[in-house]
Amino acid sequence: MVIVLRVALLVMAVPSAWWAADGLRQATFAPGPDHDEIVERMGTAAEELTTDEPRLKYPAGDGAWDEYGVDEIRRPAEDVVLRLASTSENTERYEADGVCMTVVASVAPGEPEPRYANIDDRRYTLEADVMDRPCP
Repeated sequence: MVIVLRVALLVMAVPSAWWAADGLRQATFAPGPDHDEIVERMGTAAEELTTDEPRLKYPAGDGAWDEYGVDEIRRPAEDVVLRLASTSENTERYEADGVCMTVVASVAPGEPEPRYANIDDRRYTLEADVMDRPCP
């Protein structure tokens, strides 16, 4: 009986050790996306932002438009940091790995003035552009 239990424990321990070692290897040594892939992802995110469909601003977070493109740039279990580099009245610049995406927002035609001073419930049309260099 003792031999059967030892064999059963060994059979269960080997795959567990293998999965643990593989998880450690992926967490430690697996490279994230390279620079060219980040440029491609930022370009895809810019295309997603530049649509004819007017969009609402996100009232919270690091920028008004990053939530629309962040899923395209960052994927689960990857260490891609998208940060708001600068902002002005209608322009925001986002940077990831030395790649800059500029988003320019214009109030969509026919949108009324905001009803409240601190809540902007208007819709905006967006234009986005990507440069393979850090944001100015």
